[in-house]
Amino acid sequence: MVYYEGRFDMGSGITEINKDTFWQLIEETKNQCGQDMDASISWIKKELLSMPPEQSLQFHAIMHGYRDLADKYGLWTAAIFIKEYGCSDDGFMDFRAWLIAQGKDIYMAALENPDSLTRGEQYGDCEFELLNYVGDYAYQELTGRSAYGWKAGGVWSIIDSVGISKRHFYDHCWCFCRISGINI
Repeated sequence: MVYYEGRFDMGSGITEINKDTFWQLIEETKNQCGQDMDASISWIKKELLSMPPEQSLQFHAIMHGYRDLADKYGLWTAAIFIKEYGCSDDGFMDFRAWLIAQGKDIYMAALENPDSLTRGEQYGDCEFELLNYVGDYAYQELTGRSAYGWKAGGVWSIIDSVGISKRHFYDHCWCFCRISGINI
């Protein structure tokens, strides 16, 4: 047990990030930090820093996969009505991160029916920008490299070497996942 940000913290006990443990980490973050987004980012980063660097990359990839999966017209319309000042394209990206932070059940319900969001509690102008980057922050602290950078190695260095743009790659990955029946 560790005293962390004014309370005792048992830690999540998660040692590997996959689709299931990603959602466990999101739920545990909600339990530990409530609606305090700054504390949430600190807590998730602390958890990721306790794991090998590839787990931060995995969190980053899963987070972005779920965020991109929520890029739906109906959700954008819901965001426009829910948010106090409308919703730009960047605002919608941050809205989708906020939606993920609400947990798997709320996220999945919103994908199926955006009107389900009217029943939930809204806070932080329904934006959680930093959740988009916390995997990258942890990865940078662990390795000195960016999860976004072409120098991060892995798939990006391969894609760069054959001259494929990131957007083209994402479009093809999305199509491949859909055709193959892979759910992100």
